[in-house]
Amino acid sequence: RNEKITREVQEIVAKFINEEASKQSLITVTNLTISNDSKQATVYVTVFPREKEEQAIGFLRRKLPELREHVKKVQPMKQIPFFAIE
Repeated sequence: RNEKITREVQEIVAKFINEEASKQSLITVTNLTISNDSKQATVYVTVFPREKEEQAIGFLRRKLPELREHVKKVQPMKQIPFFAIE
């Protein structure tokens, strides 16, 4: 069950990032992990071109509250995790 939810949340996060990010760089969600208590989720991304990585990561970190709200609306879960970007 946890694997299914993790996959679904990863897909939701990837779509959110694709819609919100500028087209100056390509941001790809490579993995997502959710803690056992479902309070924390870590989103792993790659950025192309690499020169834009710092700027893209900063953008994503600023968007974390919106991302959490988006997941809350789209994915029914008992506990909505707080997200971190790696």
